[in-house]
Amino acid sequence: MPVQQVIACFTKQFSHTNTFNNWNIYQKYFTAHQVRELARLPEAENITTTPTEKMSQCYKAFQQEFPDAWQEIPEMYKEAEVLGDVDKTVAQCQKLFHKSTRKLAQSFAAMAKSHVFKGAFVMAGSVVNQDGGLAFAFTTPGANDFFRALLHR
Repeated sequence: MPVQQVIACFTKQFSHTNTFNNWNIYQKYFTAHQVRELARLPEAENITTTPTEKMSQCYKAFQQEFPDAWQEIPEMYKEAEVLGDVDKTVAQCQKLFHKSTRKLAQSFAAMAKSHVFKGAFVMAGSVVNQDGGLAFAFTTPGANDFFRALLHR
């Protein structure tokens, strides 16, 4: 199960988000994915610029296309944007990495417990010279030997 799907399921079941905040996040998502979002509208071929009034129509079309994940997709975009911010110091990146791993591990453990599944995930830093110590592996109790068995093949 992809990490995004795990987070989406957990968020959908155990949290409530404010619609106003979702709209603000979607605006940033829309700006980054303008061509794709405008393509959701029937007359998208005729639009060369992005009028503000079209954003609302795109938002409605986005919600209809992703009825179960319309809140989570822009939220994941926002989190990825924060994680990919290159203007952060090494200490800030490490703190954000550890915070993200804790949050994801808690979400994963709660979902595994409530839905009775086994799972594992690995996270690692992406900047070779700075992120040498940023690595995290998580397994649910039933999947403790997953990585060991997989790597010994």
